[in-house]
Amino acid sequence: MTEIQCLKIRFRRDKAEEAVRWVHSLKERQEEVAELLDAEGIRVESLFIERSGQDVYLYQYVRAKSLEQAYEAFMKSQIPISEETRQFIDEMWEDGQSLELLVDFERP
Repeated sequence: MTEIQCLKIRFRRDKAEEAVRWVHSLKERQEEVAELLDAEGIRVESLFIERSGQDVYLYQYVRAKSLEQAYEAFMKSQIPISEETRQFIDEMWEDGQSLELLVDFERP
């Protein structure tokens, strides 16, 4: 059984475009991202951007063996991309909320 979470994160207005560029840069770092996902036990992570008026939101969808273990592994990780991501969160995120899961369909 896996756990699922979708976060809606609002970027700080003065950092929004920088934040979007950083998220896009992850495409070029797939090996590092894969190493981090493996360490966290995350099977799927998808990121989406929404632009609404003056606000820019990041939606983060995660499917993991254990969300709690994934978070703990992320916070303890010394992989450079983990450290950069923690700094990114501190500098770029204004606020966020966990969205309610209505249904999830998965086929084997």
